[in-house]
Amino acid sequence: MEIAVIMNVLEILLYIVLGGLALWFKTNSKINNAVNGLIAKAEEEFTGFKQGNEKFQAVVNWLYELVPAFLKPFFPKKFVEALIQNAFEQSVHLLHYLFLNLF
Repeated sequence: MEIAVIMNVLEILLYIVLGGLALWFKTNSKINNAVNGLIAKAEEEFTGFKQGNEKFQAVVNWLYELVPAFLKPFFPKKFVEALIQNAFEQSVHLLHYLFLNLF
């Protein structure tokens, strides 16, 4: 094979990989924003101490209701729970970072 053909193939593969990564980050950002909005809604609706589990389950249920029925076998509630936990942990890390760097 000529070097030009190999370079063209590598360039196409690079574009495919970068496009896939961009799509993944965009989708991940939208999901995290939706989860953060639902977490804020749960904070407003559930007041008082020691209601963390109730808030978490409410957010899981609200988000799971948004999953289309035909996708639910591929995205069980455990997957939704992991998404919510991940979004929550990212928010906590961001707040921790901001607190340490601003104060």
